[in-house]
Amino acid sequence: MNNWLVALFCVLSVLAGIVAGRIWERWRYNRKIQKLNFTLDTIMHGDLSPDWSPYQEGELSILVSQLELLVKRTAHMVNQLNAEKGTIHDFIADISHQIKTPLTGLLSYLDLLERAETDSDKKEQLTDCIYLAERMNELVRTLLELAKLDSGSVRLRIENVQAEELIRAAEQAALAARPQAKGCFSINIEDGLMLRCDRKWFQQALVNVLVNALDYSPAGVPVQITIKQSGGVMLLKVLDHSGGVAEEDLPHIFKRFYRAKGSKKDGFGIGLSMAASIVNLHKGNLRAVNEGDGLAMIFTLPLLPCAEHYENCNLTTS
Repeated sequence: MNNWLVALFCVLSVLAGIVAGRIWERWRYNRKIQKLNFTLDTIMHGDLSPDWSPYQEGELSILVSQLELLVKRTAHMVNQLNAEKGTIHDFIADISHQIKTPLTGLLSYLDLLERAETDSDKKEQLTDCIYLAERMNELVRTLLELAKLDSGSVRLRIENVQAEELIRAAEQAALAARPQAKGCFSINIEDGLMLRCDRKWFQQALVNVLVNALDYSPAGVPVQITIKQSGGVMLLKVLDHSGGVAEEDLPHIFKRFYRAKGSKKDGFGIGLSMAASIVNLHKGNLRAVNEGDGLAMIFTLPLLPCAEHYENCNLTTS
């Protein structure tokens, strides 16, 4: 009888050891999966040089070695892309400088010739030449700004900015850029509203949108600007009275050099594209919708400090 009890005890002990071993192995396996999941999460957030040493042995080693190879190839491609972007930016900057120098001289000589010319026909031709040279100068400047945005060399200086102050400055800049439009603005801003943005770049995005609205709104009809806070975001709407845009053009309106039906001949087709790039750099969004008798450009800009640090922020709009 005692021998049977001893044998049963031994069998139960072995089974308990096997079960405990299986539980331990399962726990270790789950821990490795959790660590691997954390490693993949850090990769998703931009860390392309994680520590793979905990996975060199065991059943996950083959899978992890393939993941490591994939991440290394991705890191190499990212570095190559960044290098190419920097090269492109430098190239465009050099070309822009080479073009702007003679353009500045050309504008000076044309201005002197225009002032000295007494023949009305020749004076008008010189005025047209000056206008075209100034447009070329503006195009070169804009392309250089776009190159900075595309290459990722723009570093935003996020600060608290008074919304009304920024809107008023953008309004004056837009009116100065389009004096012939004889346009005006109707502004509705919540008292004391503050924005978190780079003053220079966000104002540039807003000016581009306002100039576009002036170009297409009838003279004397105010472009409506409404800005308010909703939860953790700022909502800014610029509504013109241009008659809107064809529905088939709406998905393409922010594409570079895209010209919708009825576009002004004087435009380059890059102002709205630049505005969208700047807003995206702020972790915001810019969209266009037909509303009433015009086109509404709607900015959505995060107001939470974490938005400027590429962290996950739960932003909701009502």
